[in-house]
Amino acid sequence: MRPLRFFLFIYIVAIVTANAGLATTDSLSLQSSVSEPDPQIAINKDIENYLATIEQLEFQGGIYSDNLSQNLIQLGTLYQHNDKHANAVKVFERALFLHRINDGLYSNNQVAVIEKIINSLTRLKKWNLVNDRFSHLYWLANKSLQHDHEKRLEITLKCAHWQLEAYNLRVAKIPMQSLVLGYKLFETALRISSEEYGGADLRLIEPLNGLLVSTYLAATNKPFIDPRSTPLRGYRNGINLISLEIDILQRQERLDHLRLTNAKLKLADWQLMYGKDQDAM
Repeated sequence: MRPLRFFLFIYIVAIVTANAGLATTDSLSLQSSVSEPDPQIAINKDIENYLATIEQLEFQGGIYSDNLSQNLIQLGTLYQHNDKHANAVKVFERALFLHRINDGLYSNNQVAVIEKIINSLTRLKKWNLVNDRFSHLYWLANKSLQHDHEKRLEITLKCAHWQLEAYNLRVAKIPMQSLVLGYKLFETALRISSEEYGGADLRLIEPLNGLLVSTYLAATNKPFIDPRSTPLRGYRNGINLISLEIDILQRQERLDHLRLTNAKLKLADWQLMYGKDQDAM
């Protein structure tokens, strides 16, 4: 297999690094008083107010009060905005527990809380805990979002991209397990996209690209893998994935010629990487 050419190298790096930044702090709108130009003062004041409100709710309704969860989530979001992620995780964990107690084990309002926990744990670089929470998120999505296909697809893709990142970080004792799991999650995302949106929908391309990256990583890390024992089949698998992307792009009402050309160049680079010079011409 020949060294990776520049175009395909840029493509692979872009896909992997685009999903490495998992810690995206939730946007938070805070109203600051005109007389307090320092926004930190307003944030600290809001934190104090939420702490006081939570204490009052506990006094009035007990530690399982229905009104506590939302206030805890707001407090945790303030902690995130203030870069106090350890505090945020503790508060979100309590909100998650209350949702399970008050709304049920499979309640879908837990999804947003788990995503917030993942954001803070990522900022803290607690990779094993991040991995555990992504597993929890995927399990919950399959239990509670069976009829919300768009959100289930979004979560499946997030979990798949995380597995690629977990592979790069060597989170699992056997790193290839992360890569194979990521591949299977991208396959699931591809199936959801195809079933819900049809075989020519552009939303199929993201999971296709994820499958291609997984295949490439497996092919370039032979000490960790026997391709015959996994779905990561190397050259032919990559050809099929890129060809499917080209087919989807060609079936659009309005052709994106630049995107189509890039996909064809990707195919040629894949062929050259495996020494198939004649096929790439």
